[in-house]
Amino acid sequence: MTVPYLDCNASTPVDDVVRQRMGDVLQMTGNASASHASGRAMAALVDDAIDQVAALTAFSSHEVVVTSGATEANAIALRGLPDVQHVLVSPLEHASVRQEMAALQRSGVEVEELRVDVHGRVRLDDLQQKLRPTTSLVSVMGASNLTSVVQPIEDIADVLDGHDALFHVDGAQLVGKRVDAVPARVDLLTLSAHKFFGPQGVGALCIRDRVADVVQPLVVGGGQQDGRRGGTLPVALVVGMGEASRQCLLQHVERAERCRAFGVDVLRALDDVGARVLGEARHRLPHGLCAVFPGVEAEAAQMLLGSVCEVSLGSACDAGQVTESPALTAMGIGLAQQASVLRMSWCHLTDDVDWTRFVDVIRQLQPR
Repeated sequence: MTVPYLDCNASTPVDDVVRQRMGDVLQMTGNASASHASGRAMAALVDDAIDQVAALTAFSSHEVVVTSGATEANAIALRGLPDVQHVLVSPLEHASVRQEMAALQRSGVEVEELRVDVHGRVRLDDLQQKLRPTTSLVSVMGASNLTSVVQPIEDIADVLDGHDALFHVDGAQLVGKRVDAVPARVDLLTLSAHKFFGPQGVGALCIRDRVADVVQPLVVGGGQQDGRRGGTLPVALVVGMGEASRQCLLQHVERAERCRAFGVDVLRALDDVGARVLGEARHRLPHGLCAVFPGVEAEAAQMLLGSVCEVSLGSACDAGQVTESPALTAMGIGLAQQASVLRMSWCHLTDDVDWTRFVDVIRQLQPR
């Protein structure tokens, strides 16, 4: 019997239609950069897939640069900018952004963190206060990989209206889960196919035309993708990402409804054990949440729940020691509480969970 998988923020299952389309492409031979018939056939598949990604993100097709995933896309967005002076970044970011910010600091760039409220949303007043004429870049995660809380992207875009700073959104957890248009003020948008039912190993950085000449490539080679990112394109992966994008647009209403219904059962079980959900419901995606289980050691809970459902930890643990989560700390969650945080994320394909057993396991771990 398969144990229900509740870690879809880490990676989603591959959609059946996506798997079939990729299988068809893997039967083909050809390099998308070649000018013969086989190459042109591959190039046509790539073009169609990029059109589908563009439709999902509301960018133009020629603004989509295929990468190996969100980590590389973030690296291009943050490392490929010349003459950066002052950067504003949220404290909630993925490690791929945090590490790039640390590298910028080592190179002499001033990196300043934005404050967030207790619900894990960037404070607009703090953004307004810290924004300077010399601010070159503002980087904010679109939706939290931990709490599933969506950032006020539209409001941030309004604050940045008329300012020269580039606006980068790491949309790895947002693209494909919400299909409403990204504000036109967003200059750079990161996405990863395996977060929305596509394959691992492929993603994209969407770059607005107005900043295309500013963003420098990190990988050069045979001039692929108009010189913006070198290397032979993995056509089957790109086609998988394109088909996953298409299915998101076709099925987003049904998928969201299924996720909301699943979430009702999750919240009922959490209420039964007195868990505290982080982030306001109105700002959370219906696909996941993060909760504090008072008095419960999260690592022990994860292990004991292994036969009930697969969940993830809110903070990393090493030999029983909790590693501080910058995101949780920024939200006012102390280290002791972080040791009791579990993340659960699901999708329309998630199997039903025996919530009675879930509650029983948690109650066994609660102090008496």
